Amino acid sequence: IGLPCEYVDGESTTAGVRQRVKTDAIALFLDEGEADGKRLAELLAFLRSASSGAEVLRGTQDQTGTAFQLRVTGMVGGIVPPLLNGADQSRFVRLELLPAAADALANAHPLVSDDAAAKALGLKLYARMVRSWGRLKSAIKTLRPFLGGDQRYADTISPVVAAAWVALFDGDMSADEARDFVAGLDLDSERARVVEARDEVDAFEHLMGKLMVSTVDGKRLDITGAEAIARSLEEVRSGRPNGDYSRSLGRMGLKVVEDGDNGSLLIAAKSPQFKAIFAGTRWEMGDLAAVLKRLPGADCKLLSSVAWIGGQTVRPLSIALPKLEAGTQRLPVATDLA
Repeated sequence: IGLPCEYVDGESTTAGVRQRVKTDAIALFLDEGEADGKRLAELLAFLRSASSGAEVLRGTQDQTGTAFQLRVTGMVGGIVPPLLNGADQSRFVRLELLPAAADALANAHPLVSDDAAAKALGLKLYARMVRSWGRLKSAIKTLRPFLGGDQRYADTISPVVAAAWVALFDGDMSADEARDFVAGLDLDSERARVVEARDEVDAFEHLMGKLMVSTVDGKRLDITGAEAIARSLEEVRSGRPNGDYSRSLGRMGLKVVEDGDNGSLLIAAKSPQFKAIFAGTRWEMGDLAAVLKRLPGADCKLLSSVAWIGGQTVRPLSIALPKLEAGTQRLPVATDLA
């Protein structure tokens, strides 16, 4: 850690960090960045602005205002990762530090215990990367065709992979070297995380996994949304549209109808009961109908006809359900909704 870097605690304020880094192109390390911290959300927004490269406007006491561009590159470390929306997942690469293997602990590298040597090596690596700026830009361009995924994924991962190659090897990267280097990396999970990062899918999966209280035969049951919906569809198909599970769903602003192969879910998206399902999440204050309408199988418009849901007459949003099997409490994944 030195002039090229700024190391701060996750409890630092955004204003303090901004005043410290100004518009310097340095690396910013945020430690103890836990998901439940309000300041972390503000710091991530700060890094998001830096990622986009957009001009930031701030008011001043003389009412003239000021504009500047953030050039800092950030890394956040913590035990519990924050819940990122789809757009942010495409801007942040998530790395997980796994426990060291037993043989690695028994034969630890000398740099692990020699802080001075580790810092000296770090400075050498830093100097190497500065001198290799031209090679890095060229490597990013060469790598992109071999990374797979979409444009957003390539934008996110190519600088990281290219930097790793430039740090390890000399000379300019050839197409063959790019192909072989990517083939030796396990990028499938990262590719899936970025490419499939869709807020509408995350919101629907939250609904499917949400524990709901149902009263069946006079007994209280805590079951997932997926289970309650599957059970309600069974009731509807057996001629009992007002069964215990269906009534429980109605109290949440939901209703299952026999429509299509797997049925459809009618949602009173503006009802307080339905919004309560998302209390404490990033969708709490958002327009859930606008988000869920982007789901594959969702009616692109609110139904023109009204429906009776939970004792209210509403114009619901209709979503074609994926295949759900009662009793399994299986949560659908993104591919189920395609």
